[in-house]
Amino acid sequence: MQATLALGATPVDDRKKQKRLHALLIAVVFVVPLLMMFLPFTSYNYTKTSTVTKTDDSGKRVRERVTQEYSGDVSVMTVIWRYYSDGVQNSDDVVNTLADAGIQVKGTDQELAALWKVVGAPVLLIFLSGLAIVFLMMRPDNHGACLLCTGVFLFGAWVMLTNTLMKFQPLRPVMIAIYVFGAVASVAHLIYCRAHRGVAMHGVGAEYRRRLLVDIKRDVWLYILVIPGLVYFLIFHYLPMWGIVFSFENFVPYSGVFGSAWKGLYWFEYFFKSNWDLYLSNTLILSFMSILLTFPAPIILALMLNEIRHVRYKKLTQTLLYVPHFISIVIVVSITYVIFGSTGIVYKATTMLLGHSIDYLGDPKAFRWMIIGQSIWKETGWGTIIFLAALTNVDTQLYEAAMIDGANRGQRLWHITLPAIRSVVVLMLILRVGSVLNTGYEHLILMANSLNRTVSQTLDVFVYQNGIKGGQYSYSTAVGLMKSIVSVIMVISANKVSHMLGEEGLY
Repeated sequence: MQATLALGATPVDDRKKQKRLHALLIAVVFVVPLLMMFLPFTSYNYTKTSTVTKTDDSGKRVRERVTQEYSGDVSVMTVIWRYYSDGVQNSDDVVNTLADAGIQVKGTDQELAALWKVVGAPVLLIFLSGLAIVFLMMRPDNHGACLLCTGVFLFGAWVMLTNTLMKFQPLRPVMIAIYVFGAVASVAHLIYCRAHRGVAMHGVGAEYRRRLLVDIKRDVWLYILVIPGLVYFLIFHYLPMWGIVFSFENFVPYSGVFGSAWKGLYWFEYFFKSNWDLYLSNTLILSFMSILLTFPAPIILALMLNEIRHVRYKKLTQTLLYVPHFISIVIVVSITYVIFGSTGIVYKATTMLLGHSIDYLGDPKAFRWMIIGQSIWKETGWGTIIFLAALTNVDTQLYEAAMIDGANRGQRLWHITLPAIRSVVVLMLILRVGSVLNTGYEHLILMANSLNRTVSQTLDVFVYQNGIKGGQYSYSTAVGLMKSIVSVIMVISANKVSHMLGEEGLY
């Protein structure tokens, strides 16, 4: 609902421009400073001695002193992590780390309070920057959000000018200019909002709160029904995001999150120094083959089922097509081994017809086709549910009108059925493109052997082997984080392309 406008002015809905501006603000005032905190400005090398309680062979608990040597590059995030993991009472290592970087801080309470200011200001800046952008994106015309962004920009400029750690950053002059410009732009945006008011869903100020309260009272049971879903996502999806921190440290389960050594971007660099192109190429080839072959299969099958006029036969066929989805992938692979193995009927038939044998299970050239074939057989029937549901919304009068005009089945399919489910197809394609780096690992591990190892090693298999079997939790978490970032970028890009082509897209 539009807000009341001063002097009868016509509202200008410039939300798209505002969203682009806010996306730029996120990249500048949130992402860039966060990346700056990972840039090393010096190196460190120290030894830490701690007391560990162990159980000997006789079952007695003994205390031993363990000495660990740490070395690496010092970044702002390294210092912050060391400070918060060791605490004020045991911050000698932090003081030594800062001393190596030329920052002299001793062990008195007053100086440790100054140390907290040194490491706390960048953390507070990142938190406030994200909070301000969230509020501004939720209510771009809200005066409070504009004032919050102005304060955050001014605080960011002050941090860049006065903070000891930020003085080491090479991008510091650029960030100071950006924060000052951002403060001026926020003030200008505030003046613009006060003059034009913008277009808001519930109005502004007290009117917004009043209308929002009325909406909540009217749909109170709907909001209550949303609570279990919100709790589920918070517990099982958002809280586990804390595990992302593993990718920036050398995580050891015994030491815990705060007791493990901070590594910064070490694991990301380590991955790109390894044979990463093999895992990436295998993942992309298998994913694109799945998009080209597996994705259209449910659509084609749904169109074929939609043409069946005998209701009982149609229901029986659908039921039989759903059955493979409920069969375990272990059973599917076992059936494949029985049919295509050295004693299988397909293996013997090809040997009789061609005069030579074909190793379907060991040939790297046949591996990907086997994976795609199994996926099509197992999931195509189940995938037709969404498209059959979309086909039920097609107006039957359109078919009747087309038949009167002389359109045959192919023409009705091309000009009526496909355009009717086009939005659903685009939506499912966007979701599939977002998981282009997700190939799963159970299926590939079951089908892998020493002969097809060169094509069966994907990123998901790599994460499983290094994280679960190898115990390299930080390494595998770093790879998983890169996959997630790429997936988000792919979803946003695919959704943008769908908007450019005139489709609704995902959002």
